Amino acid sequence: MPKHILRLIVLIFGLLVVAVIGKELLTDKSFYRFGHYRADSVPEIAAQIPVLQTAASCQECHAERFEKWSVAKHKTVTCENCHGAALGHPQKIAKLPIPTDAVKLCTRCHEALTGRPDTQPQVEVPKHNKGRQCVACHNPHVPEE
Repeated sequence: MPKHILRLIVLIFGLLVVAVIGKELLTDKSFYRFGHYRADSVPEIAAQIPVLQTAASCQECHAERFEKWSVAKHKTVTCENCHGAALGHPQKIAKLPIPTDAVKLCTRCHEALTGRPDTQPQVEVPKHNKGRQCVACHNPHVPEE
């Protein structure tokens, strides 16, 4: 067998050995115990404190607004989609932010885009708002008003 072929075979075999050893050293021991992920991550994630609350956590203090919202078209949009994560509210964070750029916020769901379902209300922003904020005409908690 020619020397250059033998060297190539030894090189390929050496790279294969390095790859197998590297995989063993760099792969966590709990990987693939329950599937294609690190099994030790499950209790780590479960131990984390949830950052996002639910709209039900807003109900106690904001009953009137919650009642209107819960029967409106936006009832599937949780409060935190617009106001941010409520972890620590109201104990540590007195007030959640009120969005200042409603156009930027509302167009995430309502800007006319190809592929959005016809049931999703869509607007062509430059033609629709003429430079005004959405909340000048629309109540975000009860958009039907």
